[in-house]
Amino acid sequence: NLIITRSNEFDPRLEFENLKKEIEKNVDFKNLTILQREDIATQKLVFESQKTRSSILNEKKLDHSNFEYNYERLELPIDEQGYCIAFELNEQNEIRQFFNKFGIVVIKNLLNEEQLINSVNALWDHLERQSNFINRNLIETWDQWQPLAHMGILGNNVVLSKQFCENRQNEKLYQAFSILFNEHRLWVHTGRASAMRPTKQVLLPVKTIYQINSKISVESKKIQFNEQNYPPESEESIIVDLPSWKSMSDWLHWDMNPFTGRATTFGWDCIDESKNNYYNQLKVQGVLSLVDCGPNEGGFHCVPGFHNHIKGWAKMNDKLFNADFHDTTLQVPKDDSIRKDIQKVPIRKGSLLIWSSAIPHGTFPNDSNKMRMIQYFHMAPISDTSIKPLFDNPLLFPPDFQVSPLGRKLFGFESW
Repeated sequence: NLIITRSNEFDPRLEFENLKKEIEKNVDFKNLTILQREDIATQKLVFESQKTRSSILNEKKLDHSNFEYNYERLELPIDEQGYCIAFELNEQNEIRQFFNKFGIVVIKNLLNEEQLINSVNALWDHLERQSNFINRNLIETWDQWQPLAHMGILGNNVVLSKQFCENRQNEKLYQAFSILFNEHRLWVHTGRASAMRPTKQVLLPVKTIYQINSKISVESKKIQFNEQNYPPESEESIIVDLPSWKSMSDWLHWDMNPFTGRATTFGWDCIDESKNNYYNQLKVQGVLSLVDCGPNEGGFHCVPGFHNHIKGWAKMNDKLFNADFHDTTLQVPKDDSIRKDIQKVPIRKGSLLIWSSAIPHGTFPNDSNKMRMIQYFHMAPISDTSIKPLFDNPLLFPPDFQVSPLGRKLFGFESW
């Protein structure tokens, strides 16, 4: 219920910074529920994002005239089950070599079975407390999903469950990022999650067909239900397809601007935008798989190896630069030929997929009867002076979460 009052001297950056501080002012954290904590965190994240966008008055294009565009398709190595080749944590040289070549890397076996089960339950807990109607045990309640479902994202909601916070200070996950940065002094990002609903051969109660406002097809008969051909209500359940639950299939974007080098700071506290440049500082993003995300189960896709050609692309597409475009998320043009080289990156549960922010990427839709569930996972070296952790107040975190000595430094509660 905060209102921004504009004047001739209005500074949106300062105003959003004040709004961020106002959110936590006079809050009795001891009596807050997890939902209230998540709402505070999400409001703070949104205000920070708005502050950052308003801080850029005029984009400055970098000179890429000395770079040639010589991109050729790289085939991503896939194992016999269709999953991307993954590495153990001790294969440090292989991890770096693979990342340098493809711009992505998968590191496996980072969570044990108990941690995975707790993480899945934590994500369901989050979904249920953020909604008045979702019930993990009643698929008929999943029709009204969270915002941004068409992108495979659960809105802008920050997840502050105990297990998700435990994952953020997990020693193995920290080591994975440390290998790529070749640096041990890192910060961790506290952010969002994703859950893609099943869309193929879903066992659905017949009564639900009368409730869901979407087209439902019966796989065996290849028909569409309408008012004339609903199955009899006497039947208890039926196997159906739910195409309206699918995310978009052609989403391909960069979370950096190839012309300026500015990379996304979403979820971070952006303290100096002038120092935010991918070309001067490696920027990465990641997802932690909580379940098997196979070739048909929805997940991450990208154009492997393109990070090594980003400057050449910027030179060749110089006419697309827009000085008034201030976002760090840039969609790949619909007619760009690299779209034909999009490849799926299926990953097994307990694996961490890390990608360079210079890789064009997106998600492919879930085309199975299983749920895709992941935790977004970012880290950055403290040498990246453009950012710092956004949530630096330990009181905001769940009261039953015990911050480890490593966690205190990763979350920014104390200095390295």
